[in-house]
Amino acid sequence: MLTLRHAIKINAPRDRVFSALTAAGEMAAWHIGAVGGDIAVGSTFRLNPKPGFVFGWRTEEIVAGEGIRQQCVEGPGNSAGKTLTFTLSDDAEGTTLVTLTDGPWLDDDANLPFCNTRWAEVLFHLKNTSRPGPDRSTQVLGSAKLWREVLRYFVETFDHLDRESLRHTEREKHLASLAEHADKLIACGAKLNDDGSEKGGGIFIFDTEASAEAEALVAAVPFMKAHVIDVDNL
Repeated sequence: MLTLRHAIKINAPRDRVFSALTAAGEMAAWHIGAVGGDIAVGSTFRLNPKPGFVFGWRTEEIVAGEGIRQQCVEGPGNSAGKTLTFTLSDDAEGTTLVTLTDGPWLDDDANLPFCNTRWAEVLFHLKNTSRPGPDRSTQVLGSAKLWREVLRYFVETFDHLDRESLRHTEREKHLASLAEHADKLIACGAKLNDDGSEKGGGIFIFDTEASAEAEALVAAVPFMKAHVIDVDNL
């Protein structure tokens, strides 16, 4: 059995991040998909990341300013029964360290790598909506809330379809590399069709004023080094 673990540093006060995690209205601004219900001990709220997929999470414990523990009570596949935790602490660099765990998972669960990637994406969304930044405002596009800020370099990539085995091999190193450069990464993720299916390719948005730095950052990504992806547009 496995437990998924992710961590990210957010340049925002711990109480600001805690509020984003525990207030349903704020969660709707950064989580993937629609959010409904209350986040309170004993209550169940539901996430609808894409059509046909609904996850029900019952809140088991909330420790003010420190974290939250929830159990999945509804969802596709083997989702029910898993425990999700968010733990907050003060980092030596003056940022808030957010640690996420999700499990247990069977080693051969076909949904494990997809969920692993999705949690990393969720944490990046949380970071980008929690930290202070210039000219940030909220827009509504359909049912999704998006955050907008001054963007520097937008890098679009395409997939090498004959490198799928390498994608799985390099995935953990790829996610670790993204976390390492989180201070320069405003957002990243796969491109999706309107129905939630993968369109192929992805995007990186870097907080830098120099194109050379953006090129160096994307060149250092393990997926680029392994030729799993390549740059389509900068």
